[in-house]
Amino acid sequence: MVDFKAFALEIKAVLRQLRSEPRAIKAELFNEKLFWQRVSETREWCAMHLSADDLQGSLRSAELGTPSLNFSWAPSWDVRRPASEWNQLRTDEDSRRSWVDTLSDRRSKRLADAGSYPRTACEHTTAQQFLVYLPGTNLADGAAATVSRGYFDDDNIPPWDTWLMYCPAYSGEAKLISWVPPELMDLIDSAMRCNAEECLYWATVEQLFSREATME
Repeated sequence: MVDFKAFALEIKAVLRQLRSEPRAIKAELFNEKLFWQRVSETREWCAMHLSADDLQGSLRSAELGTPSLNFSWAPSWDVRRPASEWNQLRTDEDSRRSWVDTLSDRRSKRLADAGSYPRTACEHTTAQQFLVYLPGTNLADGAAATVSRGYFDDDNIPPWDTWLMYCPAYSGEAKLISWVPPELMDLIDSAMRCNAEECLYWATVEQLFSREATME
Protein backbone atom coordinates (compact mmCIF):
# COMPACT_ATOMS: atom_id res chain seq x y z
CA MET A 1 0.00 0.00 0.00
CA VAL A 2 1.36 3.40 -1.00
CA ASP A 3 1.98 5.88 1.80
CA PHE A 4 0.82 9.04 -0.01
CA LYS A 5 1.83 11.36 2.83
CA ALA A 6 5.39 10.00 2.82
CA PHE A 7 5.44 10.18 -0.97
CA ALA A 8 4.36 13.84 -0.90
CA LEU A 9 7.09 14.68 1.61
CA GLU A 10 9.65 12.94 -0.57
CA ILE A 11 8.56 14.96 -3.61
CA LYS A 12 8.88 18.18 -1.63
CA ALA A 13 12.38 17.27 -0.52
CA VAL A 14 13.47 16.50 -4.07
CA LEU A 15 12.00 19.72 -5.44
CA ARG A 16 13.71 21.77 -2.76
CA GLN A 17 17.00 20.27 -3.87
CA LEU A 18 16.31 20.88 -7.56
CA ARG A 19 15.47 24.51 -7.10
CA SER A 20 16.10 27.02 -4.34
CA GLU A 21 13.52 29.44 -3.00
CA PRO A 22 11.43 31.11 -5.74
CA ARG A 23 13.28 33.96 -7.39
CA ALA A 24 12.20 37.56 -6.99
CA ILE A 25 10.65 39.18 -10.05
CA LYS A 26 12.88 41.58 -11.92
CA ALA A 27 12.10 45.20 -11.08
CA GLU A 28 11.66 46.23 -14.72
CA LEU A 29 8.57 44.00 -14.97
CA PHE A 30 6.87 45.71 -12.02
CA ASN A 31 4.75 48.82 -12.44
CA GLU A 32 3.57 49.52 -8.90
CA LYS A 33 0.73 51.88 -9.87
CA LEU A 34 -0.62 49.45 -12.46
CA PHE A 35 -0.31 46.50 -10.10
CA TRP A 36 -2.38 48.12 -7.34
CA GLN A 37 -4.86 49.39 -9.90
CA ARG A 38 -5.42 45.81 -11.01
CA VAL A 39 -5.80 44.71 -7.39
CA SER A 40 -8.59 47.27 -6.90
CA GLU A 41 -10.31 46.22 -10.12
CA THR A 42 -10.03 42.52 -9.34
CA ARG A 43 -11.39 42.99 -5.83
CA GLU A 44 -14.43 44.84 -7.22
CA TRP A 45 -14.96 42.31 -10.00
CA CYS A 46 -14.86 39.35 -7.61
CA ALA A 47 -17.27 41.07 -5.22
CA MET A 48 -19.74 41.23 -8.11
CA HIS A 49 -19.24 37.70 -9.44
CA LEU A 50 -18.11 35.37 -6.66
CA SER A 51 -20.61 32.68 -5.67
CA ALA A 52 -19.76 30.50 -2.70
CA ASP A 53 -21.92 27.79 -4.25
CA ASP A 54 -19.94 27.83 -7.50
CA LEU A 55 -16.25 28.35 -6.82
CA GLN A 56 -15.41 26.47 -9.99
CA GLY A 57 -17.36 28.63 -12.41
CA SER A 58 -18.25 31.98 -10.86
CA LEU A 59 -14.75 33.44 -11.22
CA ARG A 60 -14.09 31.98 -14.67
CA SER A 61 -16.19 34.49 -16.57
CA ALA A 62 -16.67 33.83 -20.28
CA GLU A 63 -17.01 37.58 -20.85
CA LEU A 64 -13.36 38.06 -19.93
CA GLY A 65 -12.36 35.38 -22.41
CA THR A 66 -11.35 31.77 -21.89
CA PRO A 67 -7.56 31.37 -21.91
CA SER A 68 -6.49 30.03 -25.29
CA LEU A 69 -2.90 29.47 -24.13
CA ASN A 70 -1.43 26.76 -21.96
CA PHE A 71 -0.76 28.18 -18.49
CA SER A 72 -0.15 24.76 -16.91
CA TRP A 73 3.46 24.54 -18.11
CA ALA A 74 6.48 26.81 -18.44
CA PRO A 75 9.96 26.14 -19.82
CA SER A 76 13.10 26.08 -17.73
CA TRP A 77 15.50 28.82 -18.76
CA ASP A 78 18.44 26.98 -17.24
CA VAL A 79 18.93 24.29 -19.90
CA ARG A 80 20.73 24.31 -23.26
CA ARG A 81 18.47 24.66 -26.30
CA PRO A 82 18.85 25.53 -30.00
CA ALA A 83 18.43 29.24 -30.77
CA SER A 84 15.26 28.59 -32.78
CA GLU A 85 13.69 26.82 -29.80
CA TRP A 86 14.63 29.68 -27.46
CA ASN A 87 13.01 32.17 -29.82
CA GLN A 88 9.77 30.18 -29.96
CA LEU A 89 9.67 29.69 -26.19
CA ARG A 90 10.22 33.42 -25.63
CA THR A 91 7.41 34.21 -28.08
CA ASP A 92 5.09 31.81 -26.24
CA GLU A 93 5.96 33.38 -22.88
CA ASP A 94 5.33 36.87 -24.26
CA SER A 95 1.94 35.66 -25.52
CA ARG A 96 0.99 34.42 -22.05
CA ARG A 97 2.00 37.72 -20.50
CA SER A 98 0.06 39.63 -23.18
CA TRP A 99 -3.03 37.49 -22.62
CA VAL A 100 -3.12 38.35 -18.91
CA ASP A 101 -2.68 42.04 -19.76
CA THR A 102 -5.59 41.80 -22.22
CA LEU A 103 -7.76 40.06 -19.62
CA SER A 104 -6.99 42.83 -17.12
CA ASP A 105 -7.93 45.49 -19.67
CA ARG A 106 -11.23 43.73 -20.37
CA ARG A 107 -11.99 43.48 -16.66
CA SER A 108 -11.30 47.20 -16.25
CA LYS A 109 -13.52 48.13 -19.21
CA ARG A 110 -16.39 45.88 -18.08
CA LEU A 111 -16.33 47.53 -14.65
CA ALA A 112 -16.35 51.01 -16.17
CA ASP A 113 -19.18 50.12 -18.57
CA ALA A 114 -21.23 48.78 -15.65
CA GLY A 115 -20.59 51.92 -13.58
CA SER A 116 -18.81 49.79 -11.02
CA TYR A 117 -15.24 50.94 -11.44
CA PRO A 118 -13.68 51.28 -7.93
CA ARG A 119 -13.81 54.87 -6.73
CA THR A 120 -10.92 54.41 -4.33
CA ALA A 121 -7.65 52.64 -4.91
CA CYS A 122 -6.79 49.53 -2.97
CA GLU A 123 -4.80 50.24 0.19
CA HIS A 124 -1.15 49.43 -0.32
CA THR A 125 -0.46 47.21 2.67
CA THR A 126 2.89 45.48 2.98
CA ALA A 127 1.24 42.56 4.77
CA GLN A 128 -1.26 41.80 2.02
CA GLN A 129 -0.58 38.39 0.51
CA PHE A 130 -1.05 37.33 -3.09
CA LEU A 131 -1.27 33.87 -4.58
CA VAL A 132 1.65 32.83 -6.76
CA TYR A 133 1.44 29.88 -9.15
CA LEU A 134 4.59 28.35 -10.64
CA PRO A 135 3.59 26.53 -13.86
CA GLY A 136 7.13 25.21 -14.26
CA THR A 137 6.74 22.90 -11.24
CA ASN A 138 3.09 21.90 -11.70
CA LEU A 139 2.40 18.14 -11.48
CA ALA A 140 -1.38 18.38 -12.07
CA ASP A 141 -2.36 15.95 -9.32
CA GLY A 142 -5.79 17.52 -8.77
CA ALA A 143 -5.57 17.55 -4.96
CA ALA A 144 -5.87 21.33 -4.64
CA ALA A 145 -8.86 21.32 -7.00
CA THR A 146 -10.71 18.87 -4.77
CA VAL A 147 -9.99 20.64 -1.48
CA SER A 148 -10.77 24.09 -2.93
CA ARG A 149 -14.10 22.88 -4.35
CA GLY A 150 -12.99 23.76 -7.87
CA TYR A 151 -11.36 27.12 -7.20
CA PHE A 152 -8.16 25.57 -8.53
CA ASP A 153 -8.43 23.42 -11.62
CA ASP A 154 -6.68 20.06 -12.01
CA ASP A 155 -3.52 21.88 -13.13
CA ASN A 156 -3.54 23.94 -9.89
CA ILE A 157 -4.40 27.11 -11.82
CA PRO A 158 -6.56 29.67 -9.98
CA PRO A 159 -9.61 31.17 -11.75
CA TRP A 160 -8.67 33.73 -14.40
CA ASP A 161 -10.98 36.45 -13.06
CA THR A 162 -8.46 36.83 -10.22
CA TRP A 163 -5.28 37.06 -12.31
CA LEU A 164 -3.10 40.16 -11.88
CA MET A 165 0.04 39.56 -13.92
CA TYR A 166 2.19 36.92 -15.57
CA CYS A 167 5.96 37.00 -15.28
CA PRO A 168 7.61 35.06 -18.12
CA ALA A 169 10.13 32.31 -17.53
CA TYR A 170 12.96 34.29 -19.10
CA SER A 171 12.56 36.89 -16.34
CA GLY A 172 13.91 34.36 -13.85
CA GLU A 173 10.99 32.03 -13.16
CA ALA A 174 7.51 31.84 -14.67
CA LYS A 175 4.91 33.15 -12.21
CA LEU A 176 1.18 33.76 -12.43
CA ILE A 177 0.14 36.18 -9.67
CA SER A 178 -3.47 36.46 -8.56
CA TRP A 179 -5.65 38.00 -5.88
CA VAL A 180 -7.74 35.86 -3.51
CA PRO A 181 -11.05 37.04 -1.99
CA PRO A 182 -10.52 37.42 1.80
CA GLU A 183 -13.46 35.14 2.62
CA LEU A 184 -11.74 32.29 0.75
CA MET A 185 -8.26 32.68 2.24
CA ASP A 186 -8.60 29.83 4.74
CA LEU A 187 -10.04 27.44 2.17
CA ILE A 188 -7.37 28.28 -0.40
CA ASP A 189 -4.62 27.97 2.19
CA SER A 190 -5.88 24.47 3.08
CA ALA A 191 -5.90 23.50 -0.58
CA MET A 192 -2.37 24.82 -1.06
CA ARG A 193 -1.12 22.63 1.77
CA CYS A 194 -2.22 19.61 -0.25
CA ASN A 195 -0.05 20.74 -3.16
CA ALA A 196 2.89 18.32 -2.91
CA GLU A 197 5.05 20.00 -5.56
CA GLU A 198 4.63 23.43 -3.92
CA CYS A 199 3.77 25.21 -7.14
CA LEU A 200 1.46 27.47 -5.10
CA TYR A 201 2.54 29.85 -2.35
CA TRP A 202 1.70 33.15 -0.67
CA ALA A 203 3.85 36.25 -1.11
CA THR A 204 3.65 39.94 -0.29
CA VAL A 205 4.55 42.59 -2.85
CA GLU A 206 7.85 43.13 -1.06
CA GLN A 207 8.65 39.43 -1.28
CA LEU A 208 7.67 39.27 -4.94
CA PHE A 209 9.52 42.28 -6.24
CA SER A 210 12.18 43.23 -3.71
CA ARG A 211 13.61 40.03 -2.34
CA GLU A 212 13.18 36.26 -2.42
CA ALA A 213 9.77 35.00 -1.33
CA THR A 214 9.76 32.34 1.33
CA MET A 215 7.80 29.11 1.41
CA GLU A 216 6.55 27.83 4.75
